Amino acid sequence: MTLCLKPINRDIILGNKNIFLFFLCAAYSVPSFSESQDNKFGIGFGAIYNGVGISYRTKYEKIYNYYSVGCPRAGYGQSSGFMTNCGIGYSLLVADISKENNHGVVGSVGVNYVNSIAASGVAYTVGINYVYFFDGVDGSGWNIQTGPIYEYFKGRYDLAGIIGFGYQY
Repeated sequence: MTLCLKPINRDIILGNKNIFLFFLCAAYSVPSFSESQDNKFGIGFGAIYNGVGISYRTKYEKIYNYYSVGCPRAGYGQSSGFMTNCGIGYSLLVADISKENNHGVVGSVGVNYVNSIAASGVAYTVGINYVYFFDGVDGSGWNIQTGPIYEYFKGRYDLAGIIGFGYQY
């Protein structure tokens, strides 16, 4: 168990073995991960995917936990060159806000490593989003989400609106 509690190096980028070790350890550290038949994988863009990414969902009663690996930003700029912003995220979704069980409110946090010619370092994100699941929160199918995301990077705060979508298996 002490291996799972080892801090992850701040130079994590998508594809690093440490990220997968972290999620493997987390999957066996919390009883709800292994006891529930309602766990699901997802792929998409938005808060529950930490940008463009994948997620693993666990359920406890009407509370859903999403653990994600993704990239909120990637691109190329003439002055900054190729830039990546990838990392891990956690989202907590509450789904009992309607009788249909298609609606949810999600709070999310992310820790991402920014790597570009202009700047490198750790960026932190936090957001509150609304999510609509077309086949219900417990079903497999498409979802859409919207809401604000705040990012902190090197003393600067940025606010962005997000419209996301994804598929839950």
